[in-house]
Amino acid sequence: MTLLADFGSPRQEALRQIAREEEAAERRRLLYVALTRAQYRLVLHLPEGLGQQSPLAALLGGGGKDFSWRVALEGLTAAAGDAVAVVPLDDHAEAPRWTGNTASEKVRAASFTRHLQMGWRVGSFTALSSGGRGERPDYDDTIPAPDPLSGPGPVTFPRGAQAGICLHSILQRWNPQRGEEDLLVHIDGALQRYGFSAQWRQDLRQWLPAVAATPLWQDGPALAEIPRAARLAEWEFTFPVSRLDPLALAAHLQAAGLPWAGSEETLRGYLRGFVDLLFVHEGRYYLVDYKSNDLGPLEAYGANGLAAAMGAGGYHLQYLLYTLAVQRFLRSRLPEYDYESHFGGVYYLFLRGMSPQHRPGWGIYATRPSAALLADLERMMEGRS
Repeated sequence: MTLLADFGSPRQEALRQIAREEEAAERRRLLYVALTRAQYRLVLHLPEGLGQQSPLAALLGGGGKDFSWRVALEGLTAAAGDAVAVVPLDDHAEAPRWTGNTASEKVRAASFTRHLQMGWRVGSFTALSSGGRGERPDYDDTIPAPDPLSGPGPVTFPRGAQAGICLHSILQRWNPQRGEEDLLVHIDGALQRYGFSAQWRQDLRQWLPAVAATPLWQDGPALAEIPRAARLAEWEFTFPVSRLDPLALAAHLQAAGLPWAGSEETLRGYLRGFVDLLFVHEGRYYLVDYKSNDLGPLEAYGANGLAAAMGAGGYHLQYLLYTLAVQRFLRSRLPEYDYESHFGGVYYLFLRGMSPQHRPGWGIYATRPSAALLADLERMMEGRS
C-alpha cells in the first residue's frame, strides 16, 4: 500500500471522495465480519438516530436520501421469513438488575489447585547457557574479555556484542565472488547501521577478505570459494522439545568429555536458533558459526586457545544443538540421508585469528560430533530417555 499526501493539487477533491469511499467500504467490511461471527443467534440493537449513511444502512439498501429504516427492515423480514424478527424496545420496561448474594455466609475466593507447567517456552542456546530468555542470534556477547596483560590482538576492531552484530551482518550479506565493490557496500552500510566510525572501513576492507581467503581445512575450500547457490546464510530453525533436563544434559556432555555448565531450568516447548552458515561441498554439508571474540594475541588462536574459548563460551552445547537441527532439516530434504555420509562437520571461525598468512588452522575450531552422541541427545529431547 502506498500512502500519498496531497497539498492542493487540482485532483484534491476527487482524491478526497476516493478516500471517503474506501473508508466507507472498510467500515462495511468490518460490520459484515461482525455480523457473520454468530453461530446460533444474532441480536442487533438499532439506536435512535442511526444515520442513513451508516454501514448497516448501506448493507440493507444502499443508504442515501430516500433510504427508510422501516421499509428496509420490513423488506428484510419479508425476505428472511421466520429467521429474522424486528422487535421494538419498550422504553418503559425495567431492565433486570442483579440483586447480589443474599446468602448469610461470607463470600470467599476459590482455591487454586491446578498445577501449571511453567517450563513450557521457546528456548535457545543463549537461554540454556545463561538462564536468560533470549531467542536472538548469538553474537558473542557472553565471552569474557581477554586478559589486558596478555598483549594486543591481531585485529584492532572494537569487540563486544555490537561489533559482533556488525561483522555478522557483513558476512551474511557479502558475496566474495562479486569483488571488493560489493564488500565496501556492506561495510559502509553496517558501520553506519551499528554506530561505528567510518575510520574502520579500511581495516575491515583488509581483514574480511583475508578471512574469506583462509582454507577451512587442508585442501578444503575457503569461504570465498563457496558458490552462493551452495550456501544458506543465517538459517533459522525451531523444533519441538518434549523435555530437556539440564542435569541429564550435563551428564551426557561430561561423559563425552565436553565441559558445560548452564541453566538449571528444565525446558519444555521449542528450541530456536540461528545457524550463521550452512553450505554443501562435494556432497557433504557443513555448519559454520562466526565468532568475533577477542581472545588476545595471535597465539591464543591456536588449538589450545580455541579449546579454552569453546569451553568458556559453552559452545560445545551450541554446536550439538545446531547439528541436531541441521540433521532434522537434511532428513526432510534428502530421502536417503545418512549422517556419516552427508554431514561433513562443524567449523567455528574465530574471525580475529584467521588469515592465509597465519599457521594452517589458526582461528578455526573444527569438530564432528559422533552419531551416537547426537542420537542420545535427540532421544533425551524427545522424552525417550
